[in-house]
Amino acid sequence: MKRIFRALEITAVLFFILLAVMFLPSVFNPGFVVNNTTSRPVMVTALWREQSRDLGEIEAAASHRFNVSDEAAMIFRVTYPDGRTLESDPIYFSNGLTVVATITEDAVNVDYDD
Repeated sequence: MKRIFRALEITAVLFFILLAVMFLPSVFNPGFVVNNTTSRPVMVTALWREQSRDLGEIEAAASHRFNVSDEAAMIFRVTYPDGRTLESDPIYFSNGLTVVATITEDAVNVDYDD
């Protein structure tokens, strides 16, 4: 009988640990990674709702990380040294998600981190 109660106790503890591991990421603010894969520095602005964040200049082959305490759709506006400006498609973000924006010579692609 003690073995059965011990097995149930261990199972319950493992169950609650599993729940905590699954739930914990959803309480963190959304994270963003902006990767500049071009050979030149670019200026980047993140836009969501009525807000924006100037990420400044991101050097060639460099990355920039930041967090936002909100839930919405974000657009990344990139200005190239030659004056061209491109925007990403909007991408939804909420707690626990990481969004990756990849800047190339002719596009700004957005996706979720795996």
